[in-house]
Amino acid sequence: MKHLVIKGEPACLSANFHLLKEKAVTKTVETVEGRKERKFKLIDVQQYDPIRNIYEDIGQYWADSVTGSLYKPSTGECLTSTQIKMIL
Repeated sequence: MKHLVIKGEPACLSANFHLLKEKAVTKTVETVEGRKERKFKLIDVQQYDPIRNIYEDIGQYWADSVTGSLYKPSTGECLTSTQIKMIL
């Protein structure tokens, strides 16, 4: 199953959070408050462009099973906040 984000909106999931908890792994993230452990799942993501009315595969990302925020697997960069990063 591919998960969906909307082009032009914050890069986080808005539905199907219950699917992220299945086979999730614990990862560490660094925030302004310090390091925290969270549950993540590596998922395939599509982006929907409402102007062109098309879906595009944008690759695999780590998804936070609580917030739905997406993280780049290669860098740990959070796509919704510059204040948080996954420790690889």
